Amino acid sequence: MSTIPTSTKDIISALVDQAKPGTSLEQYHPTVDYLAFYTHMKHPGLRFVIIQLFPDIDDAADVEYLLVQHAAEKIRTLFLDWLQMDRLVTMAPRFSSLVSLKLGHEELEVQGAIDFVERHQKLYGTIVELDIEAYLPDMFEAKMDPAIGRLVNTCRYLRSLSLSGFESLTLDLSLVPTTYLRTLKIYCGHLGHYMMGDRIAMSDIQQEQTEPPISVGQFLSRCRSLEHLMLRSVHKSVLDWAVQERRIFEATQEGGLADSSLAKATMSDTRVDSEQAALVVSQAAEAFADTIESIEIDSFSYQSNPTLTEVAWRKPLPRLQHLRLIGRSNLPFRFSSLNLCPNLRSLDLFRYVGMCGCPETELLHLQSLKQLTRLDLSIYDHLTDWTLDAILSRLDSLQYLRVSLAESTGAMTTSRGTPVASNCPCRKLSVAAITASLSPLPTVREDEDGGEGRGGGGAEGNGRQQVGFNRNPGATCGADIEVHDSECPFSSGPSRNGIMSLEGILASVDRHLFPRLKQLAVVLRRRLLDEHLLMLSEYSRRHPDLEVVPFRGL
Repeated sequence: MSTIPTSTKDIISALVDQAKPGTSLEQYHPTVDYLAFYTHMKHPGLRFVIIQLFPDIDDAADVEYLLVQHAAEKIRTLFLDWLQMDRLVTMAPRFSSLVSLKLGHEELEVQGAIDFVERHQKLYGTIVELDIEAYLPDMFEAKMDPAIGRLVNTCRYLRSLSLSGFESLTLDLSLVPTTYLRTLKIYCGHLGHYMMGDRIAMSDIQQEQTEPPISVGQFLSRCRSLEHLMLRSVHKSVLDWAVQERRIFEATQEGGLADSSLAKATMSDTRVDSEQAALVVSQAAEAFADTIESIEIDSFSYQSNPTLTEVAWRKPLPRLQHLRLIGRSNLPFRFSSLNLCPNLRSLDLFRYVGMCGCPETELLHLQSLKQLTRLDLSIYDHLTDWTLDAILSRLDSLQYLRVSLAESTGAMTTSRGTPVASNCPCRKLSVAAITASLSPLPTVREDEDGGEGRGGGGAEGNGRQQVGFNRNPGATCGADIEVHDSECPFSSGPSRNGIMSLEGILASVDRHLFPRLKQLAVVLRRRLLDEHLLMLSEYSRRHPDLEVVPFRGL
């Protein structure tokens, strides 16, 4: 009588004779130990291991099911595959630790998933995260099954919802439970009738329901526990309600009269371009000024707009710690807004191509960022030694710095480069996208401490668009903002003479940042590559505690 395997490792060991020659089980042990997080073949998960270990097995799903069945009580995240949905429905009572579901397939059996969730929720009610991904999500071609709304509605205690890869958002948002919802990701090609006034989609939906669907803006106004929001495509009206709430609250605090009704989100057609990105983020900065912790704008729109809206804010953002900009010249940023961010710790301008035409004097506003620990200016390769030294002299907390060297001719070039060393933190350029990671929507309430809240915002681009909000209730801003308006010995345009040199960079680092600086990254130009590499190598030997990262530029 054969011995029944008692562990995941024993199960695979019992089959190891079928594995391809030379395969070592220990080679896959970190991935085989999947009990806390079980996922599917798109990620480093169990099915990948099965394919690697048993290339001759026709149906890896059978082996996969055997392993799932063996450790169902320990699985916290489960990927529902339509190929085994009938099996999983009968196993629902065994998933006592399950909190997260991932669904995604070309022919996803949504009804089977609904049956599974309903059965599990009656027993445990612990599923609080749903991640639904379309087939080939990067193509944004798959249609969203109308039954997905009923699936989402079964999770009464839903805290995280992700819908990605679909052609258009056709989910009835009124079915989404909002009481406990904290994370919302809508990464679809279009927001459909909810935002763009798609009459055809609207008529299709109204055939199934008596009331017109609510807009994304109206839905967000119901999400009073929302902490993080990511939208690929948004409309400028998505935050009208939040701005209106903020203004009503401030008028009430000042003893003024205001209409207590909220502004209704409109559904007019607009272009998807940088104009919307700047407008929505600026609105979010006004509406959530007390709680915003992170802002990311990723809008590589190639559309020109003669009436550009600057990315800017007029109110202090006392909790803002991370700012990242990706975009072209049609996404202008007002650097004076940095004076209103006293606690900013990370400023990433690596892919902000629009910065290349920015007057050098604008960068002097960086001097007010006393808490800044990470700074990436590598896209701006025509700084002068004087400007860099003036900036670094005021950054008392800086630990990570990345800059770029221009050619000796002073020509303006971009800093997209290839890492010289394998440990260089370069990442692939993301084109035509928009991201805005913000923080909670301020909830209007009449109390002595003022209003706090949470919510979502958005931005628009020709490609992906994301908006994030992280709620962290905080006090109203009372920080003193110190502004340094230094004079500088150069014109307001890009400098052509006295271009920043490697010697000047290292001298400024020694003078102002050493020994607290932990990493210095420099984008080098090819003409003097060998000479500069030698110089950086020598500098690294003199400062063994400092990580010096060279990048090979264009």
